[in-house]
Amino acid sequence: MSHVFISYSHEDSQRAFQIQEDFEKKGFATWIDEKIDNGDRWWTSIKNAIKGCAAFIVVMTPRAEESGWVEKEIMLAFKYNKRVYGLLLDGEEFDILINIQCHPLQKSNGFLPSLDFYQDLARYVPRKPVKWEPSKLSVPKIPKTKSLQNYVINLNDWDQHAISGRNDFFGLAMLSLAYEERGMRQRAIFFFRKARKIEPRLVDLEWMIEHYHWDEVHCRLAKELLSDSKFWDSNLNG
Repeated sequence: MSHVFISYSHEDSQRAFQIQEDFEKKGFATWIDEKIDNGDRWWTSIKNAIKGCAAFIVVMTPRAEESGWVEKEIMLAFKYNKRVYGLLLDGEEFDILINIQCHPLQKSNGFLPSLDFYQDLARYVPRKPVKWEPSKLSVPKIPKTKSLQNYVINLNDWDQHAISGRNDFFGLAMLSLAYEERGMRQRAIFFFRKARKIEPRLVDLEWMIEHYHWDEVHCRLAKELLSDSKFWDSNLNG
């Protein structure tokens, strides 16, 4: 079981596909009924997808609550003892899901699940590492010597991630290390904590080496941050 099944009303297709895309970006494999091939037996495909899923997600709207097919999918999820989540997009929580924790989707977050929701989901559903993209996330080469004019990490490459509301995990992590390299410890800690909220595995340096091509310099800077007692200071919890 490795995928997340997404149940929704076809009247809410546009929002449902946006939610599915966000799941995929966060590292979760998804199954949605658009993946059914023309030659497949439709209900059998849905049944097998629910039976084999690691979690069942309902996009809750008045249209979905009135949908007989959504109701059948929910009943199948209960039949197979799946972990069920309700994402409230519009209207009220479903009576049939009265014992299920509901996660409202806020306009301020683009009507997408929160980071807290994804962190909870990751406790039960396998999560793929975010793929490293050299064209977007390239790491500057390490010079043989370093001076104040020749840093390992170019701050200008990453300072855009200081913009309020930017949730690019890797960019925040690199911005943090750039500040640490310059001895600006408090700002380094601030952005490191923000990055860690998005991806807790940031502290797993072997994982960073494998998936984000960190080298010994990046790891040394990160270790210095983690060993600083100020890292745990709630006043710096960005």
